[in-house]
Amino acid sequence: FCYTFDDNNLSSEEIIQTFARAVFSNAKRYGNKLMLDFEREVPASVAVFNSHNILPDSYAASESFGVINEYDGAKVEYADPVDDAQVTKSYPSDAVANPHTEKLIGVRNELQATAHMMRLYNKDRYTYKSCEITAGDESNIVTRTNRITVASQTAVDVQQGTVEAVEVIGSDIVLHTSDPVNVSDGSYLFIQTINNGVESIACSP
Repeated sequence: FCYTFDDNNLSSEEIIQTFARAVFSNAKRYGNKLMLDFEREVPASVAVFNSHNILPDSYAASESFGVINEYDGAKVEYADPVDDAQVTKSYPSDAVANPHTEKLIGVRNELQATAHMMRLYNKDRYTYKSCEITAGDESNIVTRTNRITVASQTAVDVQQGTVEAVEVIGSDIVLHTSDPVNVSDGSYLFIQTINNGVESIACSP
């Protein structure tokens, strides 16, 4: 990261987020500590939202076909490390008609700019589902860029509910659920735990 902030109207939070975005991260604060959350694939969700913590009539989902906003490529601008000139990189070629354009503040490296450009390009290509919900108190544990699981409220075959009790019988753990659950051997339950995590648990009937 290399950049001179000369805008008096920028807050410290905006400066920190600018730095974080340049290094593929999102800044967040816990008490008096600042943390950078690196944007990467994670194996498990932080929270599960289903019919028990999604407020009624607040679920809206959409699915699109093709590339978002019909972008046909990606274009980024960054500063040349030698003479501070603005350099433009495009993909798949310099002749794209409707590129998704982004100015990279603090990026002065071609490899880093290329990584930003390809991430932008692939997000546009592979993002096709979205949903909007109003959630209950569980949403307080979620921060931006956290992975979450949202149960479809429109599909009839989605099983969802809460675990009301846990019982240990011999070597087995028996879950008592709020609603009947149909499972077969090799099934998995995704359960929100009290330590701000989601467990994927193999189960049998």
